[in-house]
This record gives sequence, C-alpha cells and structure tokens, in this order.
Amino acid sequence: MENEFKNSDEKVEKPFYNETYFRNLFELSRDGIFIYDLDGRLQDVNAQFCDMLGYQAAQMLGRYVSDFRPESLDEHIEKVYEELVTSGSVQFESQFIKKDGGIIDVDVSASIFDAERGLGQAIVRDISDRKLLEETQRKAKEELEHSVKARTMALQESERRFRTLIEQASDALFVHDMEGNFLTVNHQACESLGYSREELMGLTVVDVDMNFDPEMLDALWLSLSAEESKIIESMHRRKDGTMFMVEVRVGRLMLDGEWAVLGIARDVTERKRLEAQLMQSQKMEAVCKLAGGVAHDFNNLLTVINGYAEQLLDHLDNDSLAYGQTSEVLRAGQRAATLTDQLLAFSRRQTLRPMVLDLNLLVPDMLKMLRRLIGEDIDLVAILGAGNGFVKADPNQLEHAIMNLAVNARDAMPLGGHLEIRTANVDVDVAFAQQHEGLSAGKYVSISVKDTGKGIDDDVLLHIFEPFFTTKEQGEGTGLGLSMVYGIVTQSGGTVTVDSVLACGTCFHIYLPMHEKVENDQAEESVTPLVGGTESILIVEDEEIVRSLTQHLLEGWGYQVFVAEDGKSACALFEARQGQIDLLLTDVIMPAMSGQVLATHLREQQPDLKVVYMSGYTHDFIGQHGILEDEVTLLRKPFTREDLSGKIRAVLDN
Repeated sequence: MENEFKNSDEKVEKPFYNETYFRNLFELSRDGIFIYDLDGRLQDVNAQFCDMLGYQAAQMLGRYVSDFRPESLDEHIEKVYEELVTSGSVQFESQFIKKDGGIIDVDVSASIFDAERGLGQAIVRDISDRKLLEETQRKAKEELEHSVKARTMALQESERRFRTLIEQASDALFVHDMEGNFLTVNHQACESLGYSREELMGLTVVDVDMNFDPEMLDALWLSLSAEESKIIESMHRRKDGTMFMVEVRVGRLMLDGEWAVLGIARDVTERKRLEAQLMQSQKMEAVCKLAGGVAHDFNNLLTVINGYAEQLLDHLDNDSLAYGQTSEVLRAGQRAATLTDQLLAFSRRQTLRPMVLDLNLLVPDMLKMLRRLIGEDIDLVAILGAGNGFVKADPNQLEHAIMNLAVNARDAMPLGGHLEIRTANVDVDVAFAQQHEGLSAGKYVSISVKDTGKGIDDDVLLHIFEPFFTTKEQGEGTGLGLSMVYGIVTQSGGTVTVDSVLACGTCFHIYLPMHEKVENDQAEESVTPLVGGTESILIVEDEEIVRSLTQHLLEGWGYQVFVAEDGKSACALFEARQGQIDLLLTDVIMPAMSGQVLATHLREQQPDLKVVYMSGYTHDFIGQHGILEDEVTLLRKPFTREDLSGKIRAVLDN
C-alpha cells in the first residue's frame, strides 16, 4: 500500500455505511476487521481487531495501516498492494505490532469493495499459534539432521510440544499418512465431526472430507512436495451425515521418522453465509437503484403521454376512430403507471403516508375482499394475537402487500387448500436478527401468510424478491408482486422472510417495528376535477416536456403561470415578482436545489406562500425522506388533469 505514507493528519471520512445490521456483524466477528481507504488510512475497526493489538478504536482511526506493521515488511506489502489493485482482492500473511510492542502473526484477506469511493476491507486472523507450530516443526527438522541420539531426543520434545499445541488449538487438527489413515487428531477435530477419538482414529480422511479420494491424496502429496503448505476449501461430513464448509491449511510433517500430512481445519460455514448474504444485499441494493431510476424517468414520460392524450380526447368526437385509439393510448399509459408504482415499491422510493395501525383491525377488514379474491375452494382463516402492539405504516400499501401474498398463495393452490393469516407480537433477539437482513434486536409485530400449496424450491427462494423474476408462464404475471412487498415492508422499517417446504406449503413473515399508539389525524384531501382560477402559479420543473404540459394545462384553466427550470432561476423570478406568486408548484428533486429547499427559502420571504410538490419518486429524497410530513401536498407523477386541478385548487382554497 504505497500511499500509506501520506500525512495521517488529513481529515478522516466518516464510515461509509450506517446500517445497524451490518454493524452487528462487523462488531461480533471473531476475526479482526478494518476498513481502509486506498491511501492506507484506517476508516473503521471492529472490537476484535482492537483486542488483537491492544488499542482503543479512537487510537487507531485515521492512522495508517503501516503505523502498526514492522518496517521490514514494506517491500513485501508493496507487491501485495499491486496484486490488490490488479485483481481486487488478495490474501497474504503479515505481522502487526501490538501496543505493548509484541508482534503477532496474522493471515489477511483484503479486498476493494467500493472502487468508486476508494474503500477496501481486510479480515485479519491471528495465526500466531500456527506460526509457532510451523516454527516448532522447522526446528525439529533441523535437529533431526544431527545424530541419531539428538534426532531421537528432538523428536520426543517436538512430539510433546506438538501434542500440547494440538490439544489446545481452537481449530481441528488432523495428521494422516499418505494413504489417508489418521495418525493423530485433536479434541476439536472430534468435537466438530461428532466422533469419539477412538471412532475417528478408525477412519480415513476420505471418510470425513467429501473432496478427497485416493487420487486426490496422491495429487495433494505431490503438491506438498513443492511447497511447505497450502490452503484449500473443502466440505466435511459429520457423524450424523450433515455437511459443513471448512478452510484447511495442509503441510508436511515428520512423525516418528515418516512423512505425514498435517491439516488444520476451520469451520467457515458462518463466514461463507455472511459473505453470500452481503453479496445478495449489495445485489438487491443495486437493482433497487436501477429500478427507481427507470421508474422516475418513465413517470416523467408518462406524465406527458397521458396528459396530452387527455387533452386530445377533449377535441375529438366520441364516436370517431381517433377517439378510440387515443383512449387506448391513455389506458396503456395508465397501466404503465401501475407498473412503475410496483417498481418504486421494490426500490423503496415510493411516497408513503404512514399511520399508527392496529393490525388486528386492518386484517379483519380485508377478509371479505380476500375471500372474493382467492375463491371459495380455499379456506381462509385469520388468527389474531392477543394484546398486539401497534405499527406505523401506510395502510393502503400494507393492504396491497398482504393482498399480493394472498394472490401468490392462491396461485400455489390451484386445487384449493388452506390459507392462514396470523398476527403476533415478536421479541427479536440478536441471534435471530443476525440471521435476517434488515432486522435489529427489539420488539416487532408480525403478519404471517401461510398456505398449503406446492412450496418453493431453494433455487427460486434465492431470487424470489427480485423484480421481474417469476415462475409463471409468459403473460401470466409481471414478476413485480413480491418485489413490491419487499419494497413496501423495508421502506416501512421492517423486513420480510419466507419459509417453504416442497409439497407442504409456504409461509411469508412480515416484521414491522412495534410503535406506540397515537391518535391519527390525517384528513383526506378533497379533489375537485378541472376547476381553474385566476391566481398566479410558479412552476419549477427541470424536465422541459413536463414543464410545458403543466403550463399549458394551468393556463387553459385561467391561471397566470410563470415557469422556471431550476431553483436558482425560480428564486430570481420570485424576487422580481415579490408578492405576486400565490402558489409554488415544484418538482422534488432538481439539480443544485431540491424543491423542499426552494420552498423553505421562498417562504422565508413570503410565509403565506402555498406549495404543491411534484415527484417521480427519485433518488435519495424518496429513498431516505419518502415519509411525507403532515400538511405536505404531493402531486404524484404521472398525474391526471383531475389530479393537477384538484390539488392546486384544494391548496389555494385551504
């Protein structure tokens, strides 16, 4: 890491992440983990890494990695850094200097996980015990080359120390001959595989390692002849038949005058699970951003398409061919708007109007509609938990999510079956939260939708919440139903999980944070279609086609309209017409200045200024601030003429 020698007094960036879930994983790891920038500065460290070196986190953050490493390793680290830049990841052995001056040997797995922001991560494992073992072997080998008497004494001492290290090691240690017969094993090896020492000593490496066979043993021995040790990943089988992934360091060992193979195995099942979960989370986040961006752009286009289609209909004879064709264009645009709503739900960028809800009231109110939806051949039962807490969510969107789960259950039971909707209070502990992305320990209220259908296989479960993924025949579904459920629930601060057994059924669990009961006072906004006025309206919209359509409609209804393409020009226009603007109609996200910032600035000059926001649900405003405050009026794109007229008139008349 060549750039590590830059001034360590430079300002340290704040950690790049903020999710509690991954912070738990980070802090609870048994391995030391640190986050670094490509200058080699420490951006974050976990507790295990601090314990390894004996420092507090505050004493390490902002310093260079090289500050904690012997200078003798600089040339080696430069080569490692070149490989990291070339391949994106690297694994190597190194040393760190502890606060008390001691040296620890470590195995480091480093990678660049955010090239755009120049951030990497390193997983550090203390291998001092292993190094001590290797050093012991080296000394024993040198001593063996002296006299027969000295060789015998050295072997006895080496065996004693080796046995002590083997029995005290936290990893499973195996020694076997060239045929795979076990010569010695430690307690951890027996514990991890579920055998007694006598049982395990009667087996061979082929019996417990699924990747080994006689040919593999020959190849392993030949490879060890050329290098001292190597690391392999494999799969071990326990006595009860269950499998688990291991990382094994193998090397040669002289035992009782004969060469043998030493294997040090570590269970990496949990690490692999966390790596896969992180990759899945990153993939879903990338797809979310893509879906939200596509929906935003498409909504702007639909605003214009649907708006001008409505205008055309006003000028066409109802019986004409053109009227029918234009009506089809409008209907297609409205169907497309529904699809973008589903994309926005998945991307967690739709606008929610949350209320404090009692699920024990919401679910029963849905039963009549759900029974019509799923048909008479499916038995629908609601089981409501006693004393359930409250949740805060958009009731319409939550009902939509439950309805989608019910439709999926119906489709999984073409010959009929049983559908159960259950509510319950759930205390989520740390262990359960670590197993499910998006959960942190605390009190939740759950909604479970359970069917007796055909079930879902494991391969499908991996992709079940991805947009456009469907197992239905072409034309029978969009693949957006479950992705929409995922988006609604996660945007509401919860998560959704699924359990399924083939030929038995599937159960979806929605977890929403428990909320204190408050009185909801959110009056419905009245909408009066196509009513105009003579007030002055300032339109601020960076999309010219949307701006032009909106101006055309409002002027047609009698309003005096001023237009601006961004916040800066809007401020200049507003100041030039001080006191003449009655209402600001602004897009939410615009270059340089957001609609919310613009409205705040203009209201400082004119406190009674009325404001209506327009949004195609884009980028971070909806992603991070999508829960609208009270008294904020939002005009959702693509909007109809009735939407525009009604919202404007309602705000002006308020």
